[in-house]
Amino acid sequence: MYKQQNGAVLLTTLVMLLVILLLGVQIAVQSDVNKVLVSNEEQRQITEQYAQNIANEVLSDVDHFLTPASALTKTANPKLNASFDTTDNVWTTQYEGYDVSFTSPDCVRSKEVDGYSFSATVAPWTNYYVYTVTVSDPVTGASTTIDVGAKFNYTAGNCT
Repeated sequence: MYKQQNGAVLLTTLVMLLVILLLGVQIAVQSDVNKVLVSNEEQRQITEQYAQNIANEVLSDVDHFLTPASALTKTANPKLNASFDTTDNVWTTQYEGYDVSFTSPDCVRSKEVDGYSFSATVAPWTNYYVYTVTVSDPVTGASTTIDVGAKFNYTAGNCT
């Protein structure tokens, strides 16, 4: 009775072992792919957060809005320690090891604030500005670019 099987159990066992081995290899490969995806997403989130930090630093320094970029020095905002590139018309710096560039805020619109009488000697104007911040990780290549809009009231004639 045993002589008629001719190794069928052995063949079945080898096929099952091969299937289990292939499943194990596939799980290991998928795990590595997931690790890379998570790392890439983490780097993207870091560059996005740094871009927001830079945008807030620019926003917190009124000199970036009221002084022409070419007249500012890198000491205008010591936290950023940025230098102005007149060729590309952008500010460049390093922030926590990341490459950073941002444009000087550009006034796109200005209008007189409603509700002030004609007899007011100095009526404020609402100025609308836009600027772009880019942060890149030189190691992984992760990069984030954000466009920022700002609006604030100031005296007339400051939106040039």
